[in-house]
Amino acid sequence: GAFAKSTLLSAPSGKLMLVFSSSALVGQPATSSSAAASHRSRGFAATFSADCPPLKLGKNVIVAQGQQAAMTGAKFGQQLTYTCPRGQEFANGQLKLHNECQLGGKWTLARVPNCQERYCGPVPQIDNGFAINATGVTFNQTATYKCYNGFNLASGRQTETITCLESGVWGKLPECYSTSCPPLKEIPYARQLVLAGSGQTRSYGTVLRFECEPGYQRVGVPTLLCTSTGTWSSQPPECVRAQCRNVPQI
Repeated sequence: GAFAKSTLLSAPSGKLMLVFSSSALVGQPATSSSAAASHRSRGFAATFSADCPPLKLGKNVIVAQGQQAAMTGAKFGQQLTYTCPRGQEFANGQLKLHNECQLGGKWTLARVPNCQERYCGPVPQIDNGFAINATGVTFNQTATYKCYNGFNLASGRQTETITCLESGVWGKLPECYSTSCPPLKEIPYARQLVLAGSGQTRSYGTVLRFECEPGYQRVGVPTLLCTSTGTWSSQPPECVRAQCRNVPQI
């Protein structure tokens, strides 16, 4: 006829008998329009194929819902879809695989690889800090970080931990910021000189020196250092009026 139709027949016993009937006889003239149409038809074609054998799956492989029955032996043309559990991927790096029973009873994939934990790559490095511990580099494993002396985590904690996510990437990396010392009260009659670092941010390593105005003398240490703990190395000095202790005799 004008439309090609296909039918899939299965014989679990291995034996199949087909009987075809046709009203069109080759070599005889067409006596009607329907007979003429039959003469112009393409006839039929039959393809025989064995079923595909059961396929051994890799570790943790999941077969799509509704396709489990085909695991004991699939018919020609049947398709299967495989996935892995959350946070895992196939050993070839793919997240989903498709398999089809082809002509001759052969699968397009002769072997379905194992599922394995997703790999996030090496433990990342961070600025002004370092990893002090890592349980691994695959899904759900963690890495713990600490800042160098003079730097603090934005959270205020001593350490922060990140996790290898199911998408195969590490979680947000911690950030280490330079430690700052508290602002100093203004010292009357004193000048503040910045010998190192920044006097405005008062970050770790800043060195301040104090000089008194003429007529005043310093009491206390001349320099202060902003330490790695965020505290000044000493109390700031004072400038007191200079006094002449020994009055010269005339």
